[in-house]
Amino acid sequence: MDLSLGPQIQSNRDRVLLALLSSRPPKVSTMLVLSRKKNESIVIDERIVITVIEIRGDKVRLGIEAPRDVAIHRHEIYESLKRMHQDGELQAAPDVPVPDRTVNEAAPQE
Repeated sequence: MDLSLGPQIQSNRDRVLLALLSSRPPKVSTMLVLSRKKNESIVIDERIVITVIEIRGDKVRLGIEAPRDVAIHRHEIYESLKRMHQDGELQAAPDVPVPDRTVNEAAPQE
């Protein structure tokens, strides 16, 4: 990008400001908001199914069916892993065993 616009652009600070103003705006992702009831699902990319298992007060239990190569983390765990990777504490993906993804059904009540 040629930032030499003549004498009106005098300093590096002006060039940086011009570059920032003339650059494309950052890509903004949007959020799709869906309503689901207990036992209803959503499908993502034909490979991932998220089902509402239980609703108790302000907590929702979700069941996730996905291929084993899809990493699934709670957001706070994801952020922690990302921070550890950036700090050099984590050199590669952690060797974490994949939990059994089958839904654990309660034993029948007698």
